[in-house]
Amino acid sequence: MTTHSLFPRVGPFMWLVLQAASVVASILLAFFIDAWWAQRTESAEKNVSLVAIKEDLIEMRAFAKVDRLYREGTRDSAKAVLQAIAVGHYEDNEKTLDHRLGDFLWFSAAPELGGAFQSFLLSGHLTAVKNDKLRHGLAALPDDVRAFRKLTDQDYETYSEAVAPFLAKKASLAQISNESYVHGMPGHGYGADPEGMVPVAGRKDHSYLLRDPELTGVVLRKLWNASDVLINLQAYIDTIDELVRLIDQELASTA
Repeated sequence: MTTHSLFPRVGPFMWLVLQAASVVASILLAFFIDAWWAQRTESAEKNVSLVAIKEDLIEMRAFAKVDRLYREGTRDSAKAVLQAIAVGHYEDNEKTLDHRLGDFLWFSAAPELGGAFQSFLLSGHLTAVKNDKLRHGLAALPDDVRAFRKLTDQDYETYSEAVAPFLAKKASLAQISNESYVHGMPGHGYGADPEGMVPVAGRKDHSYLLRDPELTGVVLRKLWNASDVLINLQAYIDTIDELVRLIDQELASTA
């Protein structure tokens, strides 16, 4: 019987079996290493994307908190004008009537999801997310943002369809617009630009608008827009905060 010199007790058939097993083991090890490396690479790429998404979410949260101030300021002005309409005259030591009307010339829309999130979805990295709650939350995020943005878009519709046409037809739009430039957006004053003011020949007393039934409808639309957003705003912020928290957990567990 012929045997290998290194293994005198191993027959030729067994030697072939051992060689075959060695080859199979080498192939399996190579597959395992390739799979491990691919998984590690995918996990690293997923984490890079999550960091970028987290930054976008933080910016969206910052916008939402500032937008809350704008909505609250708009709501306050709407209530003040509606109160003046109810009693038939305007009395307010905080803002003039033109200032209140100028508040209605502003509008705001929530930002869309950034490119980092779109790339994340297209790359298929969502399936690499280990945390089930985070994976489901990220999958639902486009619908959440779309629904909230639809609410905020109503603000521009009210401006373009109701506020601007009414004031252009019934009042001195330039005079009221100047108030907007002086004071900026209600609630926080962002966008103030006195250089944007235009010359106006004489000043109008717009208290006569309080007797115009159309003004009530215009102001109510602004009030409803602001209230609708405010009702949903905290839930929107809470969703973002939860996703940021879950992203931090995911990054810590798969670093």
